[in-house]
Amino acid sequence: MEMILNKYLKFEMFYLFISNDEIDFPLLKDTTIRLCKDSFLTPLILNDFEHDEIVFLKKILDKDDVVFDIGANIGIYTLLSSRYVGEFGVVYAFEPSPYSYKKLNSN
Repeated sequence: MEMILNKYLKFEMFYLFISNDEIDFPLLKDTTIRLCKDSFLTPLILNDFEHDEIVFLKKILDKDDVVFDIGANIGIYTLLSSRYVGEFGVVYAFEPSPYSYKKLNSN
């Protein structure tokens, strides 16, 4: 089963990035994240990345909360948290890697 899933994921990656090095991928109904063809995170996110953690995040965050995303990478939790805390909540994202920081800012 895992072999079939891996083949499907490779096909999906090929299809999604057939003409672009980056795509906007929906995380929520009105929230997308920009994924790069060469990122190790891309296949993980396409394969329901950290589903349980994302469900947990949604359960614990309330409107107007303040969130610190330390090691934000490209911003998956930053984006999700910003939706969950709403317009008057605040999300501070920190990322030390220059490459990931650039992607985080893009997202």
